[in-house]
Amino acid sequence: MLKVAFSTPKGGIGKTTITVIVASYLHYQTDNRVIVLDADYPQFSIQSMRQRDIAQVNKNDYYKTLAYNQFTNSNKKAYPILSGKPTHILQELNSISPDDYDIALLDFPGTVGNEGVLETISQLDYLFIPITADFVVMDVTLKFATVLQDLLKSGQTHLKGIFLFWNMINAHERSGLYFAYQNVIGELGLNLLKTQLPDTVRYKKEIQAEKRSVFRSTLFPPSSRLIKGSNIDTLVEEIRGIIKL
Repeated sequence: MLKVAFSTPKGGIGKTTITVIVASYLHYQTDNRVIVLDADYPQFSIQSMRQRDIAQVNKNDYYKTLAYNQFTNSNKKAYPILSGKPTHILQELNSISPDDYDIALLDFPGTVGNEGVLETISQLDYLFIPITADFVVMDVTLKFATVLQDLLKSGQTHLKGIFLFWNMINAHERSGLYFAYQNVIGELGLNLLKTQLPDTVRYKKEIQAEKRSVFRSTLFPPSSRLIKGSNIDTLVEEIRGIIKL
């Protein structure tokens, strides 16, 4: 079982949203068996999202039918979510047979300074770091990634690979800004994914009272209609190729 995380030293870059969407895409749209570890203590954002999803489905016949049809067609129950502090979350995972799942996706608190976060990250197989073209975000993130990359090269971590990728790309921002940052990333010897995720409101579309397409949910895959132009399918396939999933 591979242990993978989307994490960043700076909050508000979309790590939890990406974790949920990638987990749901992998679980419901591919043959991969997924488990999610919610170490976003104390708010446990993904566990809270699962509770919201269930509550909305239980009171809405449209989503009840959608859930029934999905299970009937795929014969897949919702993926499990384990929650716990970063210091203990991998112990929770050790209680499960590694043959039961292909991949465990972990979600951490918004800052890596929380107790146990760095130690747990060092025990993962792969780390994917979302970045945005913001000086503060880039400064903190590049320092964070460089430290982990040095540990990886020295053999002091279990990590096999660290990869950055652009998130919340704004079509109106100057392309020269991205090229400049990409040159810095290259000079530091860091890996950058080809896939870039756009800044779009579809990433916020959860289950609502109205009968609307869903993009971010723990019970449903992202809507095929909304997948187009989101690049989430391209991101998933690029990651699957890297980690050999």
